[in-house]
Amino acid sequence: MANMPKLSTRASDALNVLADGGSFRYGLETNSYTRREQFQWRLKAANGCTVRGIGGAAYRELVKAGIAFRSEASGFTGIATYYRLNPQAEG
Repeated sequence: MANMPKLSTRASDALNVLADGGSFRYGLETNSYTRREQFQWRLKAANGCTVRGIGGAAYRELVKAGIAFRSEASGFTGIATYYRLNPQAEG
């Protein structure tokens, strides 16, 4: 990854969390203010906590930079998809 373009601070922070076992989550959530259900991007640390301030823009920036992800559906409902780093794509 020597010729990777310069990443923003949020994208590089997200890459650090992902390298430690974290994942991006794209799933259906209920907005507490409007009570509407919407799909949202969240960055989850390895312990399951949400990392505040990092979401879909960081994910798209990492994809544009050539970082490979693998997707995993959650449970049986398929309402959320988790994206983790793809170790087979490196090297």
